[in-house]
Amino acid sequence: LFWVEVNGAKYAYNNQGHGTYFYPGYNDLVKDIAGNTAELEAATAEALADLWSLPTDAEKAKYAHDWLTYHITYDINAAYHQTSYSSLVNHASVCAGYAHGFQYLMQQVGIPCAYVLGYAMGGYHAWNVVKLDGEHYAMDVTWDDPLGAAPGKFYYNYFNITDQKLSTDHIRAEISAPVPAAQGTACIYQNAFGGNAYGTDFNAIVGVMPEKVT
Repeated sequence: LFWVEVNGAKYAYNNQGHGTYFYPGYNDLVKDIAGNTAELEAATAEALADLWSLPTDAEKAKYAHDWLTYHITYDINAAYHQTSYSSLVNHASVCAGYAHGFQYLMQQVGIPCAYVLGYAMGGYHAWNVVKLDGEHYAMDVTWDDPLGAAPGKFYYNYFNITDQKLSTDHIRAEISAPVPAAQGTACIYQNAFGGNAYGTDFNAIVGVMPEKVT
């Protein structure tokens, strides 16, 4: 699924409504699956290098959130921008890449995380639902990475929030209805980390990083 091109599928069905074929359609990363998989795995290992030692799942989710918003530039013209490859390897993506990237990082450390499709501000959008300590939380990494944000400044307006709070500007699509409702409270930002401004200092953790292009 890393290599499937969104909106690239071809299918047909007969007049009885039975499907006769389905061809998923792939982007050109499929031309070198071994090489591109190795790139993705190396980039993922880099993103997770300082995450493994964190003691709680909430801290791991926060680190992944911060790593992605620090490294990714939102770019509607980014290559492969519907994939985790765009966010983890190329560091340029749109909402689908942010959400796929966050989901993939969480899966690597054993934290259940779903990819959610829906609508926000009248357009198609993607975000996540993550399960932490038995409760589910909505997570929109893209909207916590506002365009023009200063490098190293972190936002948590859409970090571990409830569906009720998210529903003010997000609506789930029918395909994501089976994803569990986000109703957790213990790991919302204020409860897990306090109300003060708190961000991971990546310069201190992993050395001097290049400035993010905004």
